Amino acid sequence: MIKTEKLTYQYPDGTKALKDVSVDGSKGNCIALIGENGAGKSTLMAALIGLIKPTEGKVFFKGEPLSYKKKDLYAFRKTIGLVIQESDKQVFYSGIYDDIAFALRNIGMDADEIDKRVKTAMEVTGITGLAERPIHYLSYGQKKRVAMAGVLAMEPGIMLMDEPTLGLDPKSKAGVKSIIHDALGNGIKIILSSHDMDFIYEFCDYTYVLHHGKVLCEGATTQVFKNKEALKTASLEEATMTRLEECLGIKGYRSMAALENAVEKQRKEVRTNEISSSRN
Repeated sequence: MIKTEKLTYQYPDGTKALKDVSVDGSKGNCIALIGENGAGKSTLMAALIGLIKPTEGKVFFKGEPLSYKKKDLYAFRKTIGLVIQESDKQVFYSGIYDDIAFALRNIGMDADEIDKRVKTAMEVTGITGLAERPIHYLSYGQKKRVAMAGVLAMEPGIMLMDEPTLGLDPKSKAGVKSIIHDALGNGIKIILSSHDMDFIYEFCDYTYVLHHGKVLCEGATTQVFKNKEALKTASLEEATMTRLEECLGIKGYRSMAALENAVEKQRKEVRTNEISSSRN
């Protein structure tokens, strides 16, 4: 798995974006990096995939320090993919099929295997019906799905996602959630950053809170989200479900949908019992 040890990154102007940051990708299947703007989340993502080389410290992959030789990074990026925040900058071709197939063709994959992977990626991201539509006619949410399909077609073991739900309408957000749910179900490890606290609380089992380039706190998401002092320091809101837990004593639900389903199930049981009682 991937991890960092005492990672520091300093920009040419002397600004330290990361300071002694240690994160361990083996601590969860879906790991969150949260913090205010400028906390270092995107810089850490770039370091994890080898786009930038640390000023100090190391990135480790499968127990070995990451090599920054071109051929080694080329092999490394066959196993890890990044979906950036600005989908427009990740979609290059005018046609959806060609865009998703780009990385596969770049590594010299057989045409039949490329076709199989592209079609599968389009299916799991729900864009098969958009195959003939030019990229410039797609919505922001649809472009986000194309970018995700391009990464998933590589069949990575790890997927990094920077603000995957930012700027999406409810329908598009639900689609992205479904894609992430399926990816996790297929054994893909996900490390993501987001300001959407409800989304993080629902999906992520481990969370790192970054503040001014440092790890402010870390732990199981359900525990970190109860650390009001840390959230306040990092200028983060509480999740809706943790607020409901505190105000109403509702426990054990990671999303509003899960709570609604539980309430509806309880209502049905009450109705069934009432009908049974009336018959007796």
